[in-house]
Amino acid sequence: MRVSVLINPKAGTVKEDLIERKVREALFRCELNFHSAPSTDSMSNFIKKELAEKTDVLMICGGDGTISTTLQILMTNEKNIENLPPICIIRSGTANDLAHEIGIPERIDNAARLILEGKEKKIDVIEIEANGNKKYMLTNGGLGVPAETADKANKLRSLLQSIAADQNQVFFSKILSQYSYRLVKKMGSFVYIALLLETLRVWQQQGWDLEIEFSDGRKIKTIAPFVLVNNQPLLGKNFLTAPYTSNNDGLINLLLIQSSTRLSQLQEVFKVYTGQLYESDIVKIHELSEFTIRTRNKNRKITFFGDGEILFRDVDEIKIRALHQALTVMVQK
Repeated sequence: MRVSVLINPKAGTVKEDLIERKVREALFRCELNFHSAPSTDSMSNFIKKELAEKTDVLMICGGDGTISTTLQILMTNEKNIENLPPICIIRSGTANDLAHEIGIPERIDNAARLILEGKEKKIDVIEIEANGNKKYMLTNGGLGVPAETADKANKLRSLLQSIAADQNQVFFSKILSQYSYRLVKKMGSFVYIALLLETLRVWQQQGWDLEIEFSDGRKIKTIAPFVLVNNQPLLGKNFLTAPYTSNNDGLINLLLIQSSTRLSQLQEVFKVYTGQLYESDIVKIHELSEFTIRTRNKNRKITFFGDGEILFRDVDEIKIRALHQALTVMVQK
């Protein structure tokens, strides 16, 4: 069995040599092809080569960001998605929402052995299209306040990483950045809560005006600052945004929190965090296979995030649809 092992050396705190050693011990009878991919180009070249070699399994060692990058490459380079190899995930990133949702073991060797001892599960892929370009996600995404919060989190993480890696920085600055970066990762969802509160504080409601068109032609207008697109119940392991959503039923959960006052917005965010969100005059929930979101104010564009990454920035319209059970992942029996 040929197993292609893609390692993101920049993801999380797990050392690359430890990952390789544990995978080799767990899969010593397999034909293993390791590749360390510090850049998107390096990752893309490796995946294209392994797809051409008809690899049996693609192992991704990283977090949701690494999986997202891999997903874009897979979906755009394989014309027939039914030919895509199964994905095996090793948790080694900062955020591991997908791995958490599908029950991937935290131990590297146990996760690797799912290739031999686990089973295949097909999950939905969410396709997002804007300006003729397509991007893909597996977990949760959205626009408005959630997208701006994700953007802030990514910029903070990138800033700390760049300072820590900059050889021109004074020693004290580098050490401070390294410890700050580790602290941010250990704080997990608490960092997102702090950034979310800051985004809410500076959010400008004026001019935020959206139209959502469903596949049957119905249209609704909304000024909801919270627009979440969910393919699984939990966002960031702690925010229960879609309690009854499944990632393999061909449907997308669209959550709108429509309040225009900061107090009621905070109240609804607290309900999401404590798992008490329910539909009301403020909260609207839809289960759909496809829909379109567009801005009604050309001066207020749309930025969309998915799987923690900004997929589109400053567009007028996005089309979203579920590709039913388009990706195979290895899970526990």
